Amino acid sequence: MLHILVATSTWLDLAKRRDGQRWIVALRVLSHQRHVVPIVPKLVIDEFKQNRDGIETSMTSSIAQHFMQIKQDLSDFGGEQNGDQSADQTLTSDATK
Repeated sequence: MLHILVATSTWLDLAKRRDGQRWIVALRVLSHQRHVVPIVPKLVIDEFKQNRDGIETSMTSSIAQHFMQIKQDLSDFGGEQNGDQSADQTLTSDATK
């Protein structure tokens, strides 16, 4: 059995990453199987809670920028007439899901 201590900054980095959930799920599975025991001091939990809102804001902004870039790419490469319309429809339908 492996005991690991993960710093707050690492947890925050995982929360920021798109694939961070995969790592967290893998750690949870290993923990459930008793291959790994995560050591999480109260300080780490408190620091994560303090920084959580900032992470959520950062992720929301990042996703919005990503969609704006996709919309721009669709407009640039999809043609002037249909590109803008299809980009708006795609982003609108994705946002309502």
